[in-house]
Order: sequence, then C-alpha cells, then structure tokens
Amino acid sequence: MSYQPMSLFGQCGSRKYLTPSEREVFATEARKKDPKTKSLCLILLWTGIRISEALNLKASNVDLNQKLITIESLKKRKRGVYRQVPISDELASELKRSLPLLSQPYNEGSIWSFSRRTASRRIKSVMKACDISGIHACPKGLRHSFAVYSVLKGIPLVLLKKWMGHAYLQTTEIYLNIIGNEERSIAQKLWSS
Repeated sequence: MSYQPMSLFGQCGSRKYLTPSEREVFATEARKKDPKTKSLCLILLWTGIRISEALNLKASNVDLNQKLITIESLKKRKRGVYRQVPISDELASELKRSLPLLSQPYNEGSIWSFSRRTASRRIKSVMKACDISGIHACPKGLRHSFAVYSVLKGIPLVLLKKWMGHAYLQTTEIYLNIIGNEERSIAQKLWSS
C-alpha cells in the first residue's frame, strides 16, 4: 500500500486553510470571547495542534516560563509519544491572563472541560462572527492555516513536521502545495533582493 498524503483543497478546489488575513481577523474576534473559548482558539491558531490534542492538555503541559506546550500525540499507535511546540511571548501572556490555572505549579487539571463537539461549535461561532465560511471554517482549517503560515514565514519543513506531529515528511510537504496569494508571497522572496 503506497502512502497517500491528504490535500489542501476540497473536491471543488476550495482551500482547506485560512489565509493570513483570515487568521488575523480570527485572532481579533477570538480575543473578544470568554477566556476558555479565546484560549482554545488562540492555541489552535498559533500551534497547529489537533483539537483532540488541545482538549487533552493539562495545565502542567503549558510552560509559560519556557513558552512551550507539551502535546501528547494522539494519532500515534501508542500512548506516551510527546512533542513540544514553542509559543510566542504574546500567546503566553494571553494564556496567563485567560487561564489562571496555568500559573498554579504542578496543576494536573484539564484546561478545558467541554467536549470535542462543544469545542468545535465554539470555534465555528468565532469563524461565523468573522464571516469566514466554507470548508476551511473549522478546527482543521486552523491546523492547516498554521502550517501554511509557517511555510510562508520560512520555517524549515523538518521543524514544521515536528511541531505538527507528522510521522512522515511527505505529509508536511503538502503545505508547499499552496496557490494564489500565498504562493505569490513565497515567490516574492525569490524576486526581492
């Protein structure tokens, strides 16, 4: 059986990721929501982790001093496979303000107590408030947009592979298959001096 990576585009050619401008609008709208919704939205937007991985996070998995989130990779065939994703100073500050339990040392409590379905509904409500619709207006769209944004910023694919928790570099390479303004943004680097 040969490896078949997924595509960044739906059957009708519509993209499955948010553009950089949609990411910006989403972040702005997420910051207006309650602390739990805001923190979930921003973590998904700025780390690219899967929604199930986010909902599995304990307070002890978020190190605000080192600015790292430790994620158990739930798509692996066995438990106990972890990866770390760095977070920005800005996201660390947002999380500290939104989630006081992160400041409690050795807290093993879950960050979010709602179900995957409820989490998905909260994310979709932020998308709707931003007037973002289509196949990409979902938690997976945030994951894809993180990867595309990372490619646009010049993050090496091997590092992105690690952050995304991919087993194969071929999976990460799909994020090079972008079109339109995103492709032009990468080409612009070639043309600039």
